[in-house]
Amino acid sequence: MARPVPSEWPVAPHPPRRHSGRATLTHMRFEIDGQGHTLGCLLRDAMFECGAEFAACTVPHPLHHGLVVTIEGPRPAKTIAAEASQRVRCIVEAMIASVPGACADPPA
Repeated sequence: MARPVPSEWPVAPHPPRRHSGRATLTHMRFEIDGQGHTLGCLLRDAMFECGAEFAACTVPHPLHHGLVVTIEGPRPAKTIAAEASQRVRCIVEAMIASVPGACADPPA
């Protein structure tokens, strides 16, 4: 589950950029609970492929159980994040499908 990063982690202030005639947030930082560098590597590459000018996926401390994702780009950051997430999902589903006997859904 994604959640906003605590305010004690500094984020460089950026004014909203203009997009489609209205102010749009082109940068964001959020956290994905229970994920680490494996997902971060896939997600970061996908965010760049989806147009991010800056993308970072970090685990701030080895005992921290979450992946902090930072995005900045010319388009709305939420759009870049959604497109990148869908791209990663397709990659993972293709990987699962390539493994004989693998199942995308865990047994009930």
